[in-house]
Amino acid sequence: MVDPTHAAILRTRIVPHILRVLHDLHADLLLLPYGQQATGVMGVLLSVMAITGLILWWPHPALWASGKWRRTITVSPRARGYRLWREAHLSLGFWTLGMMLFLALSGTVLAFPFARPLFGVQGGDRPAHTRTHHADHTPAAPGEQGL
Repeated sequence: MVDPTHAAILRTRIVPHILRVLHDLHADLLLLPYGQQATGVMGVLLSVMAITGLILWWPHPALWASGKWRRTITVSPRARGYRLWREAHLSLGFWTLGMMLFLALSGTVLAFPFARPLFGVQGGDRPAHTRTHHADHTPAAPGEQGL
């Protein structure tokens, strides 16, 4: 904790080791120092797969006009074999698309600081070329943005 008037450190909090390991697993896949880039690349690839899946799923305009597009987001009770697998894939893909895109894009923004302006996220307290890995806990100088 920092005193905002004097920029003096009042108290520090020690993070338990298991939480640090879980954080490194989530953010870096335990692949320091390259895990953050790997997580970002996977976020980009997941975003591309989700968007191309939406393009491939998009129903024909005739289905939109007739209202039969709703059949593409449910699984028919009569479906068997490969048809069951295809309808389940289409339906599950449609219903999880929003969550998947949110997770992929937010993970990409967190992993690649230079992508933050694309989504309207403001930068941190240091310029992008001087940023270090997020595990580096160097104290910021008084008066810096983000203190």
